[in-house]
Amino acid sequence: MIKGEITLCGTIARTAEVKKSSEGHEFISFPVKYKAVGRDGSEQEVEITVSADGGKQSTSVFTTGRRISVKGTMTIRKLGDKLYYNLRSESEPALVSSTEEDVLEGTMHFEGKTGKKDITSRKDKKGREFIPFQGFDKGKDGSGNPEFIWFNFLLFHPTDEQKAVLKPSTWMDVDGEYSLTSYKGRLSNDVVVSAVGVHAWDDSKDGKNNNGAN
Repeated sequence: MIKGEITLCGTIARTAEVKKSSEGHEFISFPVKYKAVGRDGSEQEVEITVSADGGKQSTSVFTTGRRISVKGTMTIRKLGDKLYYNLRSESEPALVSSTEEDVLEGTMHFEGKTGKKDITSRKDKKGREFIPFQGFDKGKDGSGNPEFIWFNFLLFHPTDEQKAVLKPSTWMDVDGEYSLTSYKGRLSNDVVVSAVGVHAWDDSKDGKNNNGAN
């Protein structure tokens, strides 16, 4: 499971449309362009689909080219080679000045599995310890085929307890500060870790119950 509490600032790519939920509730939906920038200097434009409460009157407000700030819950899906970012606004989006910079920031909760590579600690130039590792969330595409969404994690100042539970091919819960960046022209989902632990399974479902360390 991937669930982020995110603030987004970007440019509306297409005027809002009115849609209806399966329960018949009206809402508006529109894509917002965000520029993901990497430390290597590469850039990639991403469209994030925003949905919010609203009706026909909102379509004249949230129009193509306007700058917008929105805060809400973001989920990510993968279909084929493409990632789809969906942000459900917790309140009415706000129009902002054209001079406001692109922003995509907030916290991410990740429930998934670490990769097969060994997870080892490293030290930066000042001798400070950190642990880089990767993990993936497994889902299915429209045809039922498995899809994998990968995340890059950085854990600074790891405790002995955290180092003990961080192992390859292990189901983990990870929380931290999220950013969407670009590296060599490809999108990268990055998290600076604030808490990590082995995923606690529900005994009633699969007989497992693993407790982690935060």
